[in-house]
Amino acid sequence: MVDVPSNLAVVIPARNEERRLESCLLALRAAIRRLRLFDDAVPVRVVLVLDGCTDRTAAVATRWPSVQVLVTEHGRVGAARAAGCGTP
Repeated sequence: MVDVPSNLAVVIPARNEERRLESCLLALRAAIRRLRLFDDAVPVRVVLVLDGCTDRTAAVATRWPSVQVLVTEHGRVGAARAAGCGTP
């Protein structure tokens, strides 16, 4: 039996990831679907932290309405990740 937590949050810090974001989110969606094979009751929240993006990363993110988007200007991956972890 797989021990699955009662809820999950996936925080993705991103800066100028316009070309790679779509494949990242597709892979994440597949992983979430696989997790739900074990326990459909586990809620998974996805937070995408756009940190200082100057390309079209935000435009790509709008195609994923189930992904919570947070915009920051930290300039450091750790700070961006921490900001995403602090979102309700």
